[in-house]
Amino acid sequence: MHDTISLATLLAEHPGAQIRFSCTGCRTSHDVAAATVLTRLEGRGLGDDQVDVRELGRFSERSCYRCGEARWETRSRIPA
Repeated sequence: MHDTISLATLLAEHPGAQIRFSCTGCRTSHDVAAATVLTRLEGRGLGDDQVDVRELGRFSERSCYRCGEARWETRSRIPA
């Protein structure tokens, strides 16, 4: 896991990496493939592959299914 790293660097170093989105309201979390996150960003015309992984939560439009909050913390996850 990296504290700060761009999405491009993460994908270059770890093609199977995932991004963990953790709700700041209730701590529910879910993982999304980093490549999928990049595709979604590009598809919406937001950010680019140089966006820091820790900043990805601000681009999410989805609310937490558990508590309804829409504030996410993000971290990289590297499969073993």
